[in-house]
Amino acid sequence: MNIFDHINIRTLRKLVSERPTLRIGCCKWMLPYVEGIKNVDLYEIGEVYNYGSFSISPVKLYHNVDNCGYRIFKNETKIIHCTDTVHLQGISAKEYDLYCIESNFNEDTVWDVIKEIESRGGFAHQRGSLNSHLSEQKCNEFFYSNKGDNSILKRLHESRSS
Repeated sequence: MNIFDHINIRTLRKLVSERPTLRIGCCKWMLPYVEGIKNVDLYEIGEVYNYGSFSISPVKLYHNVDNCGYRIFKNETKIIHCTDTVHLQGISAKEYDLYCIESNFNEDTVWDVIKEIESRGGFAHQRGSLNSHLSEQKCNEFFYSNKGDNSILKRLHESRSS
């Protein structure tokens, strides 16, 4: 299985070669894939890394491959970015300004979508999403249990069919 869901290492290598001041941050499971790339910062889950104008902290996520999300801090603004995870248990982000959270499928309709696709002989990728992606309901639960009065939710990785 390819560990990369949303990254092309060849493209990353090209970007770094064309922009030598570009910094790449990753957790330990990515190290074999970025070998030879300069300016790689190794992240540990839960640690905060200060880049001067902003700080970043990786958050452990739960997907079918190793993955992390990020807390991003700039001045007084707090952002959490989590996608490609089946749950957000153990993560807290009280009164953040922006929640960029996966909202991949609707638990109430996903089985109807799967049955419809499979009845036509199609492949229902939604079946795999049930164990590797966050539902709308879990996204909403996380947002509403953490948000402040002025928080904004940006839904990520939304499915067009469920």
